[in-house]
Amino acid sequence: MSWSVLQNLLDALYPAGVEIILKPRPVSDPKLVARLRKQEPLVPKGGASHQRYREFLEVCRRGGLASHKARMEKHSPAQRARFARKAARARARSLTPEERREIGRAGALARWARRSPAATSEGAG
Repeated sequence: MSWSVLQNLLDALYPAGVEIILKPRPVSDPKLVARLRKQEPLVPKGGASHQRYREFLEVCRRGGLASHKARMEKHSPAQRARFARKAARARARSLTPEERREIGRAGALARWARRSPAATSEGAG
């Protein structure tokens, strides 16, 4: 069956459209996991694309995103906050000063946009 036939079938069954989500199944075979780890990466080593590829393999190995949510629920809110702080610091280290400035400016504008109109008019006068 070709993709065009499948597309025509889906268009006929669901005229409003359909959203298909492809999700990898968790890998439970230890031999396959070991082979996947030893396998030559599909993307060149180093750089962000290789890191995303390794993270994808790790998520697949551990059982997908639902499994990630279950693992994170095992941690207390304080531990999750600590994880988030570590991730934010690591991200800040990887950004240039100009990128950090842009992100900070966007955050400040978003905070000021949430304020009520009365509060902003009082502060302006």
